[in-house]
Amino acid sequence: MPFKYIIVIVGASLFFLLFTLYIILSVRGKKREALRKEEMEKMYCDKNLTTMEYDCAVYDEETEKLIRDKQAEGGQLTIDEVMASSSDDNVFQTVEKEGLEEITGNYKPE
Repeated sequence: MPFKYIIVIVGASLFFLLFTLYIILSVRGKKREALRKEEMEKMYCDKNLTTMEYDCAVYDEETEKLIRDKQAEGGQLTIDEVMASSSDDNVFQTVEKEGLEEITGNYKPE
């Protein structure tokens, strides 16, 4: 048998082997992805999540009152309105620095 036929047979069998391996890995990957998607749906399709009971923020009493009053009027309250109506000792004000502050000491890991 000539050498070129041997090369063609080996090349074709290698191609067939790699193509079969690709198909097998592709099918297994799709099954694995479907299982992951199913697990995620079970995890995140909780009845509490669909009713948005997890979707809450912690406000102080004044902010809750402002939001409640605004929603009772039928409008929507934005954070800009809350910030404008709150007092001057606002949490979100910028901190003024009086220059660089140097921290000295020795670090002793335990």
